Amino acid sequence: ACPICYCMGVDALSYFLNIGAEVAPAHMKRKLQLIIPVISLSVLMALTIYQAQDAVATIRENAPPDEPDTKMAWIVWSFGFGGVVFDLISIYAFCKNKREKREGQLPVNMLAAFMHVGADFIRSITTTVEGLFLIANFPPGINGDVVDAWSCMVITVIVVAAILYGLFEVVRDIVIYCKTG
Repeated sequence: ACPICYCMGVDALSYFLNIGAEVAPAHMKRKLQLIIPVISLSVLMALTIYQAQDAVATIRENAPPDEPDTKMAWIVWSFGFGGVVFDLISIYAFCKNKREKREGQLPVNMLAAFMHVGADFIRSITTTVEGLFLIANFPPGINGDVVDAWSCMVITVIVVAAILYGLFEVVRDIVIYCKTG
């Protein structure tokens, strides 16, 4: 739960900073719109990789399966499903905002914010699937900690790949900004 709290804290900080960039004075606005995504995506990547360390240790332990805890499985599934619903609403809002602007592309600061929502969406999907495996006790005698660790590894790979794309876009915009002034 702690790594998720860290990532949610980074999400909140990213939204706060991006709002600040949008209301900043004209002479600072574009610079902030380019700097803030680098910071928020870098911190998100660091925390995502950091949380994977515990997952790797759990996978290496290969502990024997725990007794199935159906109540906990339903709680895991409920949080995951709730997250999927919330994230889909957020993604819809981003898509609607993009259509209203009619520019064809999100500014990099909004792309970074969208990537935070996307990372949360991936976490929610894997948590929902993890809950389903635990509820079904499939395979029989499944170890919830190991399933959680593998889910974390899947999340880490997908999120880091997406963040690298986001950082590429930001750096590209920074280069364009530096060339054009």
